[in-house]
Amino acid sequence: IAVNTTGKIAVTDNTGHCVYIFDKEGNCLRKVGSQGGNAGQFYNPWGVTYLNDNEILIADQRNHRIQQVDVQTGTVVKSFGKYSKAKGEFSSPVDVCLDEHHRIVVTEYSNPRIQVMTQEGETITMFGDSGPAKLDRPRSCIPYKNMFLVCDGGNNCIKAFSQTGTFLYKFGKGGNQDGQFDWPCGMLLDSSNNLLVCDCNNNRVQQFSLDGRF
Repeated sequence: IAVNTTGKIAVTDNTGHCVYIFDKEGNCLRKVGSQGGNAGQFYNPWGVTYLNDNEILIADQRNHRIQQVDVQTGTVVKSFGKYSKAKGEFSSPVDVCLDEHHRIVVTEYSNPRIQVMTQEGETITMFGDSGPAKLDRPRSCIPYKNMFLVCDGGNNCIKAFSQTGTFLYKFGKGGNQDGQFDWPCGMLLDSSNNLLVCDCNNNRVQQFSLDGRF
């Protein structure tokens, strides 16, 4: 789900293979897309974010690409990516967002890694796919000031990286106690800059300070 500055809400329908646009009262304004691999079609779309008030970026998961769509007309402005492991290629992108420099940040579930890209789709940096901080089925990534926070679903933790992709710290482990996770997925920073984490298989939301204190 994503909301623009005018209150318009974009929601991806993962199994319906489309995106809905609602106004802030909840009235459906437009349905975008259908199942398929052509431009403007989707195959299990997942993450969505507003690029500006009129355009959204969609993580078109099983088409292994990012699509940029004009929500006023429902037409595709551009798309980038294809299935593979090289820079600018994807394997199951599940989340997309913008950092404070308006760079595109893509979370890849199956490669697994984070790619930071220009708005033209050129890769600036990639991280999380090697070393002791290697990700396992990451689900989402959010930027905060000079770092990225990544929901590392397979490792049941949250990992923090610098803007250049250097691993900083992590918190959480598998379990059902306070501060533990069973398949963490979505994240959000609240108005006090505390981190809210959807702890999926524990059927709850947990709140943390940014340094990982429950």
